[in-house]
Amino acid sequence: MLDAETIDGSDDETEIDWDESIRLQVSELLCEYYDACEGGKINRTRHNRLRGVYPTIAYDEETCTHPVLIGISLPQLEGGAIFYRYDWHELPLSINQLLGSIQEKEGFPLEQAGQQFPPEELLFEARLALTVTQDDLDFAQEHGWPTLMRCVREGTRSTHRLASNCMGRYIIVNRRARRKERREARMQRDSNQDDKGDEPQC
Repeated sequence: MLDAETIDGSDDETEIDWDESIRLQVSELLCEYYDACEGGKINRTRHNRLRGVYPTIAYDEETCTHPVLIGISLPQLEGGAIFYRYDWHELPLSINQLLGSIQEKEGFPLEQAGQQFPPEELLFEARLALTVTQDDLDFAQEHGWPTLMRCVREGTRSTHRLASNCMGRYIIVNRRARRKERREARMQRDSNQDDKGDEPQC
């Protein structure tokens, strides 16, 4: 859905294409995942995946001014998800600085940045990371990615921290809800058209 070279915050003022950046970063990490499967570094998964790849991105308008991919969720039919992530030392300097400041606030030594907890957990805790769902994508297309991430930071939109652990179930429930909404909207439209048909003709 959304991979590119990881970018440290640069002074380049050109506006970044978030969709393209995230897509390129996801493609790169997905290739690494399949290479790890082929090389036997991780267990090859059974063919029980739902469609789609759900990225977890980090962003902070002050210290990390570009979207940085932290990991990808591959939803499973049984309800869970495979989460394949970058290790903390593979992430850009801007993210490592964020991890260090978050851990320091929690009382952990600065030199242990990213080592005590997975990077996404620290960034979720600070509301600086988001597992992107279809609803988030729709919101970003309408209002812009920085606005989406600002809403996450302010707490008016979910980080999907919990959903990322059971992405398969989350997707199935969401699909059912969307189907129900479409069905109800169609029934409402049909009802309105029938009512119009019953009106006396002049």
